[in-house]
Amino acid sequence: MPDERPDVAALINRIVRATTVGTRPERLRQALWALTDSGVELAQEELLDALWLAGRLPDGASTALARAARASAPAEQAPGHEWTSWEVEPEAAPPLPSGAVAWRPRTEEPPAQRRPDAAEPPSDAAARSGSRADPSAEALSDALPRLAPLRHDPARRSALYGAAAPDRTPHDRTLPVRPVRAPGTRALASRQLQLGRALRPLKQTVADRRRWELDETATADSTAHSGLTDAVLRPARARWLDLTLLVDDGASMLLWQRLATETRLLLERSGAFRDVRVHGLDTRTPGAPLLGRRPFTPGTAVLPPATVTDPGGNTLILVLSDGVGAAWRDGRMRELLGQWGRFGPTAVLHALPPHLWDGSGIRAERWQVTTRRRGAPNLTWDVADPVLPPGLTAFGGVPVPVLAPEPDAVGAWAGLVASPGASAVLPLLTAPFEPTGALPAELDAGRRVLRFRETASPEAYRLAAHLAAVAPLSVPVMRLVQDALGPDVTTGHLAEVFLSGLMGRCDDTADLAPRHRSYDVTSEARDILLGTAPVRELLRTSRSVTDRLGELAGRSADFPAWLAHPDGAGRAGDGTRPFGWVDERLLRRLGVGVPPGPRAPEPPAEPELPGYVDAPGSPWLSLRPANPRWAGPWRLFARHVGARSTSGMFLGRREEGDIAMLRLTRPGSVRRASLPRQAEALRLLSCAAVPRIVGMDPAAQPSWLATEICLVDGAPATHLEARTLAGERYEDPVRFALLGQRIAGILADAHVRGILHGDLVQRRVLLTPGGVCVTGWCVQEHADGAAHDISKLGLVLLKAAGHGLPGSLTDILQRCSSPLLDTRPTAAEVAAHFRSFLDAQALLPRAGDDADGALAVVIGRDEQGSDVVLDFRSMGPHGVIQGTRAQWSTVLDELVRGVAERYSPSAVQFHMLDSTERYLRSTTSGTVPHVVTAADPRSLEHALDIERGHRRELLAEAQELGLAHPAQTSLIVVRTAQELPSDESWLEDLGIHLLVLDGPGRGPLELDFRIDLTGRAPVLHHARMPSGIVFRLPLPRRVPLEAMLTDEFKAAVTQGREGHHEASLIWLERLADRQLEHLGRDHPHLLSTQYEIGHLQLALDRMEDALHAFSACASRRAEVLGRDHADTLTAHQQCAYVLSRMGRHEEAHTIYRTVLRLWESARGRTHPDTLLCRHNLAVTLTALRRHEEAALEALATHSGREVTLGAEHPATLASGHELAIALRDSGRTRRGRGIARAVLAARERVLGPDHPDTAATRLVLDSPWPPED
Repeated sequence: MPDERPDVAALINRIVRATTVGTRPERLRQALWALTDSGVELAQEELLDALWLAGRLPDGASTALARAARASAPAEQAPGHEWTSWEVEPEAAPPLPSGAVAWRPRTEEPPAQRRPDAAEPPSDAAARSGSRADPSAEALSDALPRLAPLRHDPARRSALYGAAAPDRTPHDRTLPVRPVRAPGTRALASRQLQLGRALRPLKQTVADRRRWELDETATADSTAHSGLTDAVLRPARARWLDLTLLVDDGASMLLWQRLATETRLLLERSGAFRDVRVHGLDTRTPGAPLLGRRPFTPGTAVLPPATVTDPGGNTLILVLSDGVGAAWRDGRMRELLGQWGRFGPTAVLHALPPHLWDGSGIRAERWQVTTRRRGAPNLTWDVADPVLPPGLTAFGGVPVPVLAPEPDAVGAWAGLVASPGASAVLPLLTAPFEPTGALPAELDAGRRVLRFRETASPEAYRLAAHLAAVAPLSVPVMRLVQDALGPDVTTGHLAEVFLSGLMGRCDDTADLAPRHRSYDVTSEARDILLGTAPVRELLRTSRSVTDRLGELAGRSADFPAWLAHPDGAGRAGDGTRPFGWVDERLLRRLGVGVPPGPRAPEPPAEPELPGYVDAPGSPWLSLRPANPRWAGPWRLFARHVGARSTSGMFLGRREEGDIAMLRLTRPGSVRRASLPRQAEALRLLSCAAVPRIVGMDPAAQPSWLATEICLVDGAPATHLEARTLAGERYEDPVRFALLGQRIAGILADAHVRGILHGDLVQRRVLLTPGGVCVTGWCVQEHADGAAHDISKLGLVLLKAAGHGLPGSLTDILQRCSSPLLDTRPTAAEVAAHFRSFLDAQALLPRAGDDADGALAVVIGRDEQGSDVVLDFRSMGPHGVIQGTRAQWSTVLDELVRGVAERYSPSAVQFHMLDSTERYLRSTTSGTVPHVVTAADPRSLEHALDIERGHRRELLAEAQELGLAHPAQTSLIVVRTAQELPSDESWLEDLGIHLLVLDGPGRGPLELDFRIDLTGRAPVLHHARMPSGIVFRLPLPRRVPLEAMLTDEFKAAVTQGREGHHEASLIWLERLADRQLEHLGRDHPHLLSTQYEIGHLQLALDRMEDALHAFSACASRRAEVLGRDHADTLTAHQQCAYVLSRMGRHEEAHTIYRTVLRLWESARGRTHPDTLLCRHNLAVTLTALRRHEEAALEALATHSGREVTLGAEHPATLASGHELAIALRDSGRTRRGRGIARAVLAARERVLGPDHPDTAATRLVLDSPWPPED
C-alpha cells in the first residue's frame, strides 16, 4: 500500500467506517487507494457514487465505449511524426472543436498536386466491407422502419433514403429505389426579413452619367422662356454600389451551401445594389486563392483575384466562408482582402457561429471603426481600441469586418458603410492562433470517438449519434436531422460533427454534385455512438423528421433523395438506413405514384354520428385514429376542436343512449389530481347554470369526468367565444347588461359557497335559451383566489362588448382588472351594478321593441325641475334647432350623449351632413359610434339617398303584403338650413328624422317640432304643445385640455382632407408635440395623430417618412391597445400599402398575410375590414406575378363583398375589377373578360361613365388580352 497522506488517509478511514459494518474493509480500502493513485481527485460524494455504480455493473462490462476506453491507453509518440489519419490529409485543416485549439507547426510545404476533395473524408467503403455491424445497430436499423410510423395514421408508408447503394445488383438485402426531390430546411428561416431591413442603409442612389432621362420640369421651363421646344436631359438615378459575392466552395462549405444560396437571393432581392455577381472561391489548393465562374461547380474556368477589383471604388466585396481552407491560416486570404480593401468596402460573412471563430482561420477582435465618407474603402477607416485610450494600441493592416449572418451585425456594418461619417464597434479580421503541439497519429474508431467526445460540445455529440443511426446520408439530410432535434442543436453543432473526422465519403464518384454526395461513419464508430443514445430517443427523432417532411412539402427548397419504390432503378438497403417515411399524400405531392400493395383491413364500422359533428363551423369533429374510443361505460364518438390525442373535451354515448360531455386527462398530467375537486364543486353548485355531473373515474387511463351536455335545438350549446370570433358582439346595452348580470351572479353564488372557478374564459360560457351555463370549474387554481375570478370575468365581458356601450357598463369591467386586488369589486357587486342598470332601463322606452316605440331623449328641465323629453317619433319625425352655433353645440351634445347612453348604434345613428360634426365640441359625443361622418359630404348624402330608396321599396312590399311597418335603424340626419334641399322627399316617414340647424335671424321652418333658443329661455314647440315648453339647458360643461386637443385634431384633419396637405401636416406635427407633453406617449389620441401624419406624408409622396410614421404607430398601438386591436391592424395594413407603393411587394405580402389572419380571428371572414385586407393582398400578389394565388384571393373578396355590401357597391366593383385582371393574367381570358364587362356596366350605372374607376375598367377591356389557356 502506498504511503498514506494524512488528508487522504483520514478521508478513506472515514468512508470505510461509514460504509462497512461487520464486514472486511480491506477490499474497499484498496479500491479507494486505487482511485486516489489514479490522479483523479474525487470528493466524498463522488467516491460514493462511483462505488454505487460499480456494484451494479456486470463483471467485465463489454460495452462498445468501455472497450474503446480500455484500448485507448496513450502511447508515447515520436517527435515529428506526421498525422496520417484517413479523415484529413496533411495540408487540410485539422478538426474544428467547439473552442480554441492548439495547432502543430507547419514543417513542410503542401504537395504540388491536390485531389478534388482533399479536405473531405475519403471513402470508408473498404472499412465497412470487411466488418459486420453490431447486433444492436442491426436491431435498431430494423426497428426504425417498423416503429417510426406508429404514431401516424395506419396508412402504408415508403422509406426515404439519403443515399443509394453504389452496387445496383439486386439481392435479398436490397430493395429498389427511385430518385425524388424531398423537402428540406432553410438556413436563414425567419431572419430573411430582418436581414433585408438591415440592408436598407445601402439602398442609396447616385446620378448615373451613362444613362440620361428627360427632365420634364426643366424642359417645360426652357420652352416657356425661349419659345423653342428643346429637350433638357439629366442623369438617371441608379444604385450607388455593385456587389460581388465570393462563396468559398470547399468540401467543408457543403454544410453552408444553402446559406450561400439564400444569401445570394436576399442580396439580389433587396434592391440595394446595381448589379450582383457571384463567384466561387478556392482557398484549399496550392495556388489559392483563386476564383471560379460559379460556386460549387467543379471544372469551371479559373479567374485571378484581381478580376473583381474595382479601381473606382463602387463595388462592395462580400466573402462567405467558414475559414477552414489553408489560405485562411497562412495569411494569403488576409493579404488578398487587404488588397480589395484598398479600393472599396470589403467584408467577410462567417458561416460558423461566433463561438467557433477562434478555432477557424477567420478569427476576429472587436475594434472601434470610424468612417469619413460613405462607401469609403476599408483602408481609409480610422481604427482604435474600444476601451483603451488612443495611442496605446494600434491596428495593423487593412481593417476587414467579420460579420455573422444576423440582423444586428449586418445592420451595424451597413449603417457604417452607408454613413457619410459614423462610428461603430465591429469585429475585424485578425491572424489565427499559431499552431502549437503535435497532431496525434492515426486513430482507430474508438479513439476517434473518444477524442471527439472530449473536444466537442454535448449537443454535437448527441447529434453525431442521431446521424449515425440513419447514415449514410447527404448534407441536406444532416440538416433535416439537426432541425428535428430542436432549437438547441444548431448548424454550428453539425459543423463540429462534419469536421471532426467521424464521417467519410461513401461514394467513389469524383464528379458527383455536392448535394448528391453521401457520408457515413465506420461500423465501429456507429456501434459506439448508438450505444450512447437511447433507442427510444432515436425513434422519436426519426418520427420528428417524418413529421417535418410533411410540414415542409411544397413550402421549402428540395434536395435529392431516394424513395423505396417497386419501379425504381437504383438499389438501397444493404447498410443504408432510411431517415424518414412518406405516406400516400406526400407521395403525390412529390409527384410519385402510389405503389401497389396489400390493402389494409377495413376498420370496424363506427356508430352513426349526429348531424352537428363535422358540420361547417361546428367545434365538434369526428375522432382521429389516435383518440381513445372508450372512457368507462362511455363510447366516444366526437372530439372538441381543441382536444389533444388523450386529453380535452369529448362526447360519449352509453348503451342506454345517454349522451354526455367528457373531460379526459392524459396519464401523468397534474390535472388528474383536480378531478375530485371538480366533481365536488359541481355537486355543490347543482343548478341549471352549472352542468350536472354523471360519472367520474380518476384512476382510469386516461382519467375522465362526465357531465350532462347542454343541448340547444338538438346540438351542443354554442360558447361565447364562437360568437365573439364570428364578430357578433353585444351592441345593445340591455342585452349586454343581462349577460354580465347572469355570469356575475353565478360567480357570486359560487364564492359564497367557497368555490372558485380558477380559469374563466369565453369558451367555458355556454349560451342557452334560459341564460348561460358556466363549465370548467376548479380545473386550475390561482394564488389570487376570488380576485383572479373577478379579473377573468372582466376580460370575458370586455371581449364580448360591442362599440359604443355606456361608460357605466365598461368602467366597472375595467376595475375588475385593476392591479390592486383591494380595488377590484366582488362578483356580487358586479351583478348588483348590472341589475341596477337594467332596473333603470326598465323605466325608459327601448328602441327596437316595435316600430311604434319611442325615441326619447332628455334635453333639459322645466321650471318645476321635471325632465323635458324630446321624442322624435311622437313629436316629429322632423324638427329644427334655432339659435346660435354655441347653442347648437350644447343641444347636440345633450342629444348625442342621451342617445348613446340609452340606445345601441344598431338602433339609432346620427348622420352629420354639411360639416355639422364640428359643432360636437365634447370629446365623448364626437367619438361615439352612433355618429357617422365622412370626409366627402357628397358621398354621405349619396349613401343616404340610396338608403331612402331601399326603405321605400321595403315599405311598399310590406303594404302590399299587409304586413307591419318593417323595423329599421332610426337615422337622425343633422344638416344646416342653408344647405337644406328643396326636395320634400326628405319629409317622408321612413324612419329617417331630419334635424335642421337654423340661425336666429331666419323665420321659423314649418317642421314638426322646434327648439327655439333665441329668447330668454329655450322653448320646445310641437303639435301637442303649440305654446311650447319652457326649459333650462344643462350648464355648459367645461371643456378639458384633452377635449381641446381633440377639437384641434379634428380641425387639422379636416384641413388636410380639403387638400391643404402641407399646412395640415405642420399643424398635426405641432399638435403631436403638445399631446406627447400633456397626454403621454401611449395615449390613443397621440397615436391617432401619428396615424394621420402618415396619411399626409403619403399624400405628399414622402414614402419613407410615411412608412416610418405608420410603423411607429403600429408598434405603439400593439403595445397599448393589443396586437389584434382594429386600430393596430389598420396601422399595419397601411405599412403594407406604403411598401407596395415603394415596390417592396414581398415585405407587403408578408404583412398582409399576417394582418389578414388577425382580421379573420377578430372580425370574421366576411367583415368589411377583413375583405379590404384580402383585396389589398390580391393586388400585391398580382404585382408579384403570382397570378393563381391572386385570382383565388380576388374571387374570395368579390364573393364576400357581394354578400356583405351588395353587388353594386363601389367596393364590390373594385374587387370585380381586380378579379378580372387576375383571371386575365392567369390565362382565364373568357371568364375574366366577362367579369370586366359586368363591372364596367355596373360602374357606368353607379359611378357614371366619366368616373376614373369606370375609365380604368374600360382601359382593361381595351388592352390586349392573352389567348385562353
